[in-house]
Amino acid sequence: MPPAARLLLFALAFLCALPAVGAAPGFLHIHADRPGPTISPMLYGIFFEEINMAGDGGLYAELVRNRSLEDAETPDHWTLLPGGGALAVDTSQPINATNPRSLKLTAPDPVSGRVAVANEGYWGIALEKGHRYDLSLDLRAGDGFTGLLDVTLEGADGQRYAHATISDLTGDWKRHTLTLTASATDPKARLVFAITRPGALWLDNVSLFPQETFKGRENGLRPDLAEKLAALKPAFVRFPGGCWVEGDQLKFATRWKR
Repeated sequence: MPPAARLLLFALAFLCALPAVGAAPGFLHIHADRPGPTISPMLYGIFFEEINMAGDGGLYAELVRNRSLEDAETPDHWTLLPGGGALAVDTSQPINATNPRSLKLTAPDPVSGRVAVANEGYWGIALEKGHRYDLSLDLRAGDGFTGLLDVTLEGADGQRYAHATISDLTGDWKRHTLTLTASATDPKARLVFAITRPGALWLDNVSLFPQETFKGRENGLRPDLAEKLAALKPAFVRFPGGCWVEGDQLKFATRWKR
């Protein structure tokens, strides 16, 4: 169809959609004394669809983004801070076959200052003054590394809200846990790991979790969101929901046995 003809058809359709000049107003009559069919409360429910950070970065209370380094072959959402050193995703000695990637932080010899990497979570790590946050991560050190790992919760300008150190670093993967208490409220904080001696460290499965969760459940949901969902009193939860039941590709579909 020629462009001029398409334009004419569009104009006619638009004009037809306009109300007629002088047309009588419409009325909607509601008969409140005539209730309709009764709908079972069992038919009211909610569904969950993992898009637009509905789970990670949303309902799930985890504060670290790309915590197991499996999002990409590059260290997405991990940033090397000014001060030298190198940062890379490494696959040379994985924790297991299903988690092949880890984060390698390397400090030169000699070190001037600190070599640090930061994770800013989902558009910032939201801290609240006086609240406690549980940190857990897997670590291993390169041959000859004799330093400590400094852990801080920091503001964008480097102000410290919490600090701790991790020692007992060996060449084998080891799980470490500690609790950090925020000294200030900051919705745009970041989690920083730093070394001040030459060598290399590998990090994996890094988790920062608020102790305050929905119903106090460990590794649970954000209370501000989950409480609103619970207030709806849904009779069921559909999961997966929407179009993500099949995933981008068949291999990414939700498999309960896996």
